[in-house]
Amino acid sequence: MIPNWNGGARLRRVLEDLGKQTERAARVLVIDNGSTDESGDAAEDAGAEVVRLAENAGFAIAVNAGIERASTPLVAILNNDLELAPEWLAQMTAGLSRYGDASFAAGKIFSAQQRDQLDGTFDLISRGLAAWRAGHGCADGPEWSRERYIAAASLTAAVFRREVFRRVGLLDEHFGSYLEDVDLALRCALEGLTGVYLPRAVCYHAGSATLGAWSAEMVRLMARNQVLLAAKFGPNRHTALAQRLWGLLAARHGRMAAWRKGRREGRALVAAGEVGMVTANAAVMLEATLAQQERELWRLQEAGSAPMDWYWRLYFGLP
Repeated sequence: MIPNWNGGARLRRVLEDLGKQTERAARVLVIDNGSTDESGDAAEDAGAEVVRLAENAGFAIAVNAGIERASTPLVAILNNDLELAPEWLAQMTAGLSRYGDASFAAGKIFSAQQRDQLDGTFDLISRGLAAWRAGHGCADGPEWSRERYIAAASLTAAVFRREVFRRVGLLDEHFGSYLEDVDLALRCALEGLTGVYLPRAVCYHAGSATLGAWSAEMVRLMARNQVLLAAKFGPNRHTALAQRLWGLLAARHGRMAAWRKGRREGRALVAAGEVGMVTANAAVMLEATLAQQERELWRLQEAGSAPMDWYWRLYFGLP
């Protein structure tokens, strides 16, 4: 399933790659978010089933529309700006077969621009509810080439057992776009669901192809959704620190106004009671898994397995 908005040429590429997989998908769904380009026609020409939404309602709504129409036991969620190695799907399905207790899978994602550099692997979520795409910006190596159980997967390119969505629910549509996968991972953790990292499932990601890196819209949505995450799963000193540091990062990119606007919108949604909140007991249950992920995040950063940027230096360095 591929959510798409004005993806055009990018969509053609990923659909072409899906057609060359050594294990073919039973169905290919494109959920078109009110595109005004030729996306829908391109998808139909490639043999995909197209669900046309009236407007750009956001990533979460598009994904949910695809999940609701899926009838297969496994559901792949793919961005429209990917290049897939021919064995990507076969590696994912075989891995989930080997790891029968895993509910979802993530593979190794390289940068489409710097093809010897990782865009990311699995996700690690800090106690501040800020996620790091493990390996982002790193050269490939042994650390990123072993299979392992994981707690979170980016929805850039992932495969889920359909049963997951029956147990934890669909994506939270309040998030629209960005951090909806962090929200999903936290709900999976509360249900005791884990995933598996399968490094032989390889793809390449252009990244920020829809809204653009550090666009005002991206910053607004990220800031808003950080507020929603903290409200849902329990605000604390870690979430306050993580959000303030991210605001500094936005300021460095000249996006302070967008950051403030997003935070106002998030607070308004929370005040209106639009966002469901977990119980205090559930927030306590999450503490253990988040503390474990944060320790792993720090280990990988400190070991030099990733270029530690100032955001994580400050996050770990401040009391």
